[in-house]
Amino acid sequence: MSDPTESQTPSTETGNKSQGWFRSLGPAIIVASVVLGPGSIYLASAIGVEFGYSVLWVPLFATALMICLVMIAARLGVIYERTLLDELAHRMGRPAAAFVGLIVFLIATSFQTGNNAAILFAIDPLIELLTDQPAEQVRGWGTSFTILILLNGFILAVLFGFRRLYSPLEKLMIGLVMLMLIGFFVNLVFAAPSALEIGRGLIPSLPQAGEGESPLNWTLVLGFFASTVSIAGVFYQSYLVKEKGWTIKDVKRGMTDSLLGIAILGFVSAIIMITAAAVLHDRVDAVAIGSAADVARQLEPLFGPAAVILFSMGLFAGAFSSFMVNSMIGGTLLADGLGKGGMMDQSSTRWFTTLVLLLGMGITLASGGTAPAEVITFAQALTVLGLPVLALTMVYLVTRIELTGERAIPMWMKIVLIIGCIVVFLLAGRTAYNLFFI
Repeated sequence: MSDPTESQTPSTETGNKSQGWFRSLGPAIIVASVVLGPGSIYLASAIGVEFGYSVLWVPLFATALMICLVMIAARLGVIYERTLLDELAHRMGRPAAAFVGLIVFLIATSFQTGNNAAILFAIDPLIELLTDQPAEQVRGWGTSFTILILLNGFILAVLFGFRRLYSPLEKLMIGLVMLMLIGFFVNLVFAAPSALEIGRGLIPSLPQAGEGESPLNWTLVLGFFASTVSIAGVFYQSYLVKEKGWTIKDVKRGMTDSLLGIAILGFVSAIIMITAAAVLHDRVDAVAIGSAADVARQLEPLFGPAAVILFSMGLFAGAFSSFMVNSMIGGTLLADGLGKGGMMDQSSTRWFTTLVLLLGMGITLASGGTAPAEVITFAQALTVLGLPVLALTMVYLVTRIELTGERAIPMWMKIVLIIGCIVVFLLAGRTAYNLFFI
C-alpha cells in the first residue's frame, strides 16, 4: 500500500501554487476597473467604427506601456515604507504633497460628474428597448435622482460598512470586470470578425488616405491612449499593494498581477474595438456615435435585443467600477497629501471619498443628469497640470540614489517610466492646445 502522504503531495503542491498565483491578483485589476470606464468603452467603439481593424495595434501598445508603468508603481509601493505622497512630503515638504493630492482630488471630482452621467446613459438603451420610447422622456429627473441616490448610497454603505475595505473592494471589482468580459465577448461572437483582418490590425501602420485624415479621428485615438495610460491609476497602484499587504518579497507577485490585470484591460478594449470594426465600420458615421450607449443602439438592428442587453450590461459594469474606484483615488490621495493617512480604512480617507461621491452626484443632478461642459473643460484643464505632476513625482521617487540592493529599481523600469512621462507630457500638451487654441 502506498504512503498516503506521498500520494497527496503533488496535489497539495499544485494547490499551494494555485493559491499563491491567485493571491497575486487584485491591485492591478482594481486599477483596470477604473481605467476601463465609459470613456474608454466609447473611444474604443468609435475608433473601431471609424478606422475598422487598422489601428488595433494602438490598444496593444497602450496596454503594454500601462503594464510596465503599473509594475513600476507596484515596486515603489513595496520598497518604500511610507505611501508615495507621504514619502514626497518627507523629502520635499508637506505643501508639495498637499498640492499633488488636491489636484488629483479635483480631477477625480470632475470625472465623477461624468461617471454619474455615464451610469444613467448606460441604462438608456435598456429603457428604450423596454418602453419603445426615447429614454429622455421616460427617465425624468425623479428617476435619475433615485438611481444615483441608490448607487451612491450602496457605495457609502460599502465604504462605512466594512472595517477592512480592501478585500470586498477587490472582490467587487473582479466581479464587475468579469461581467464586462462576458457582456462584450458574447457580442464579439455575434459579430464573427475576420481573423485575418485582426492579424493585420495588430501590425503597426497608419490608416490609408481618406480613412483617418480628419483631426477628429486622431483625437479619438489620442483620447483612447490617454484614457488607457492613466497615470492617476498607475500612482494608485502603489497604494493598493500596501493595502494588499505586500512586501519586497512579493515583487514577483506584483509583476504577475500587473501583467494579468492590465492585460484584461487591453483585451476588453480590443474586443470592443473589433466588434465595432466588424459590424459598424463603413455602415455608421463615427460622428453619430456620441456615447457608448449609442453603440448598443446600433447593435440592435443587427443582433436583436440580446446585443443591447449584453452591451449595456458591460457598459454599466464599466461605469460603476470606474464610478467607485475613481472616488477612492481622489479621497485617498487628498487625505495622504494632507498628512491624514493614505490607507482606505482610515476615517479621513473615507470622508474625503464621500466628498468626491457627493459632489459628483450633486453636480450631475443639478445639471439634469448630464455632465456640464464647464466641468469637463475644468477636468481637462486640471489634467494638463496634474498628470505631468504625478508622472514627475514618480520619476523623482524612482531615481533616488539610496535605492540599492533589493530596493533598487531596474534600469529598464526607469527608461519605461521616462517614456511614459514623455507620453503624458505630449498628451497634456495636446489637451492644452485643444482647450486654448482651437
